[in-house]
Amino acid sequence: ASRWRPPEEERRQALLVKRQLQASLEEEVRKLRLQLKKERQETADASRQLRDRIDQERREEASLQMRITEAELGGWEKTFEVSAVHREVQEKTKEILEAMQDLREQQQQSFKQA
Repeated sequence: ASRWRPPEEERRQALLVKRQLQASLEEEVRKLRLQLKKERQETADASRQLRDRIDQERREEASLQMRITEAELGGWEKTFEVSAVHREVQEKTKEILEAMQDLREQQQQSFKQA
């Protein structure tokens, strides 16, 4: 059986429920903002690490390219070394491309989550 309440009591009760709901929603928004801030920082850190890795790979690639050129200028007796260095360059180039792809995918994931 429902208890009769004066209209004033019902309004107070409804107001209390609304305030509790508002406080709950505000807390959820606060938590979500903190989570978003954390995820953005993690994405920025990961992006920076990948950019650093790409830069390092590019420097290594340039160094390997120089070794190839030096080996080629040294004559055909160094063909084996040239092949090895060439393979290294190809591997490093592949790593660079993979790192760039990883960076793109992480950025796309971050934008989807945001």
